[in-house]
Amino acid sequence: MQEGLIDFIQQPRHNGLMATDQPLHFILDQALYPGLVQELAAQHVYAFDFLLIGTDFTSRATNGPIWLSAEPQSDLAQWCMQLCQHHHAGIVIAASDREQALAHARWLLKVNDGTGGQSWMTYYQPALCAALLGTTDASSMPLLLGPWSALYAPSPRHIHGLEPGWLSWQTEHPGQTPTHALLSLPPRTQPTYITLRWVYWLDQEHAAFNSPDVKQLPALIDNLNLMLEHQLTKHRHLLQLAKLITHPSLASEPAVMAILRSTDSAFAKVEQLLALPDSRSN
Repeated sequence: MQEGLIDFIQQPRHNGLMATDQPLHFILDQALYPGLVQELAAQHVYAFDFLLIGTDFTSRATNGPIWLSAEPQSDLAQWCMQLCQHHHAGIVIAASDREQALAHARWLLKVNDGTGGQSWMTYYQPALCAALLGTTDASSMPLLLGPWSALYAPSPRHIHGLEPGWLSWQTEHPGQTPTHALLSLPPRTQPTYITLRWVYWLDQEHAAFNSPDVKQLPALIDNLNLMLEHQLTKHRHLLQLAKLITHPSLASEPAVMAILRSTDSAFAKVEQLLALPDSRSN
């Protein structure tokens, strides 16, 4: 099951950000783009904030996401947008008050996750951003956007039939950072994120999967989830098995399932799967 896939495919895209005289604010994740801080230093850009400072996750701040503001037409803004679009490195926010916008960004980091506990929400990663915004109903959107006028997440670029550009959520009446203790995740957010995480990963690894067509996504996602269910979790293993994963339905192939259900190590399973006919890339 690919929760949220059809809605994501059908969501409108925009070639660029909406024209605005408000500053743009970027949340860029070092986990998604290693070397980010070093590249900023090389451009003599030092005016940024570590997003996790002052939150429950401060100990991870120096290796975590950064908050960076720029004027819409500046070279810095264009560079940040390129990172978002070509590397899925983060998201873009339009907001007039930088401090309020940053405070809201920090407020969103910890959420009620639906299990009775709280979790760190990496909403600044495009797949989760798209899942969260796509599963939040209209009545809850002011709580999510707070003082932000607009929020943009990059769309995948290399999947045929899926429009590139920007996914966007906007309001003409931005509010304040909510006074609620924590945001509560909608029930569909997590299963939708599981789906969209694969869509963005397939986009990043499009060369290994021959730039798949949007019609192939359901089978690809099912096959990838099947691999995870049987302890093949490392991306390098999945890339080795890319040709096999493009098969229509691995769950219906007895030879594949016999290997996956075995108690062998992940390495051994990969070697056995690669030995099957039509499983190696040329």
